[in-house]
Amino acid sequence: MALDPNEAFELAIQLTTIPDCPRTEMAVDALGMDLIKLCRNSEEAQWVVQEARWNWEKWKGTAGLRALLQEKHEPACLPLERQVIDLGPKPVVTCAVCHDFGWFYGGASGHQFCVCAAGRQAQAEMPDMIDKLNAKHFRSIQKITRAERKPVTEEDLERAFQARQDRSEEMIAAARATLADPQASKDRKEIAREILRGCGVEEAS
Repeated sequence: MALDPNEAFELAIQLTTIPDCPRTEMAVDALGMDLIKLCRNSEEAQWVVQEARWNWEKWKGTAGLRALLQEKHEPACLPLERQVIDLGPKPVVTCAVCHDFGWFYGGASGHQFCVCAAGRQAQAEMPDMIDKLNAKHFRSIQKITRAERKPVTEEDLERAFQARQDRSEEMIAAARATLADPQASKDRKEIAREILRGCGVEEAS
């Protein structure tokens, strides 16, 4: 079974415990999408995250995660030329502010739509998305201390479940918008298809 998007983002948060791993919400979102694309199932995603957390002294990027998976699936005796990972050409990013996502996290001011073409399109197609993102008030994993932890109640579980449901719905809407966008890159469309498959949603024909 494909990796569930909610689990992917929970695993992505675990990766932020590795020194030098980016910890912004956008970076964690990107790491979650990378795990969906790289890993065939939940077990494989858990394995690669655990390997990275136990063995890396500092963050080696998505290419490093891909290398771990390559080593897992291919024998160590492969010739050197077959062990080299070809990531292909780096996708062109047209907006330096949002990196073509259409929105960005502005710190104290919360999430904001970008002024670029992707931002205008996102605002037109999902005008209430920013309000939903800002309403969640996700706390950074670094701010959670042992003293702050409290017993988990059924109410907490229900809220967490609803938050995951909302997140899944937002991801599905964003993925569908990407697939419908004639200007979206091939890589972004492929990530969108992986997200829809991970959510158990059939792509519209």
